[in-house]
Amino acid sequence: PDINMISYIFNPYMNQDYTLAKGTDFEISYRRPVNWFGGSNFNVRFLGSHLDTQILTTNGVESERVGIFWAPWTWNLSAGLTRGPLSISLRTNYAGKLPVSSTRNTYDEAEGRVVWDVADNTDERPFYLDGNVSYRFDTGGSSRLSLGLNFQNLFDKAPEVNPNSDVSVFTAHDVRGRRYTLSLNYEY
Repeated sequence: PDINMISYIFNPYMNQDYTLAKGTDFEISYRRPVNWFGGSNFNVRFLGSHLDTQILTTNGVESERVGIFWAPWTWNLSAGLTRGPLSISLRTNYAGKLPVSSTRNTYDEAEGRVVWDVADNTDERPFYLDGNVSYRFDTGGSSRLSLGLNFQNLFDKAPEVNPNSDVSVFTAHDVRGRRYTLSLNYEY
């Protein structure tokens, strides 16, 4: 302090590392009127993604995350049918296989080879089926009344597993299992 010069710089939030992701996203959508149930509108939508690489660099060390923390393939499929005041929709998603544990089937430097603890260290992610059914009542005038039923995880699939701690993750669905929500909406 006596010589009036900068002697110390404290900047703990400076981040000089980076992340890199490369992949392909795609979407296919189809919509058209159909003669089902006396005339309806049908739509289907497919969203997909293939992650080629996702590199995270921390303290100058690069680590590949695809196949360890991120599945290479993920997709979402949704379909809907609307006939007058009735609307029905279904959704499902998929994320490919990931390792169950990061400590299994790993390279052992002392032995100079991969040590196989289990035959298959991957776990297929579950398919979740979600949906919605709603009916809009004709109330006349500008007001609207609608009744809806929303369901999540219809087949009560177990939550996904975190590949590094063998516990559930909360990214795709909550851990409460199958859930229904009944709603009544009135707009005026």
